[in-house]
Amino acid sequence: MPQSAIPVAQQRHAPGCYARIPFVANNAITYAGQLTADDYIAANKLHMQKRGWKRVAWMAIWFVLGLGAVLSADIAVQDPSAGLPPLLIILSIVGLQLFLRIIYLPRRARHIFSQQRSLQLPFESVVTDTGLESTNANGKTQLPWGHLIRWKEGDTLFVVYQSDLVFNMVPKRCFARPDHVAEFRAIVTERLGPSA
Repeated sequence: MPQSAIPVAQQRHAPGCYARIPFVANNAITYAGQLTADDYIAANKLHMQKRGWKRVAWMAIWFVLGLGAVLSADIAVQDPSAGLPPLLIILSIVGLQLFLRIIYLPRRARHIFSQQRSLQLPFESVVTDTGLESTNANGKTQLPWGHLIRWKEGDTLFVVYQSDLVFNMVPKRCFARPDHVAEFRAIVTERLGPSA
């Protein structure tokens, strides 16, 4: 079936996204589609990124671990009984962190996404002067700007926070027009301040 024969609300813009929402004005910022497990993983990775002093502290911890590993290895060459135990502890900590970030957390996020059916429903959303409005098969949700506290931007999506732990995902591929990405960034900056 040619794309023009498909109802406007169902025309594909990108995988999992629709071209535009027919019930809003053409100049409104709209996004529509369906979230994927990859969106959920990307949002959680973005959520876990450290910023500001937390990022500096995290880098300092990794620096200390690296320095400890080098010193322990040097000591282990001269006296294995003194240098090997701390080296093994440090390598275990590093290995555990890598396992958690590379294997466990993405698998856990995929599992949670598969459990939470509400995340998998196709949606249609519009950004208004009053906030974000989304509609899916379960109903309509309105999030006033006053209920949102901050936002972050990643390579493929935005996350808009209702609290420190609760956020909404806005995939960039789902915007009706490419210029809506920049417009969305401008309005969340105006309403919520610079990206966290």
